[in-house]
Amino acid sequence: MALPNTFSARTADGEWRSIPCEREPLFALAAVAATRMYHDGPRDRFRAIASRASIVNAVSQALDQVDSLEGGSMGGPAFNGIPAELYSD
Repeated sequence: MALPNTFSARTADGEWRSIPCEREPLFALAAVAATRMYHDGPRDRFRAIASRASIVNAVSQALDQVDSLEGGSMGGPAFNGIPAELYSD
């Protein structure tokens, strides 16, 4: 399954804009921390945090319906209340 590499945020005029995940500074830090925790532990803490994520919940629900998610893809999250202009070039 291909995970999202973009997220959406709304512009001041109400239009949704797709933004690369790398533009969100906390995403990059969280990805590094999650990777380290997954590989080096503590795994129980990683599991507890990951199980609260909406993306993990969506994947879990999809797997309840089918045997495999091979070839599937998932859209990125939409950030309500965070202006897209915050991420402009």
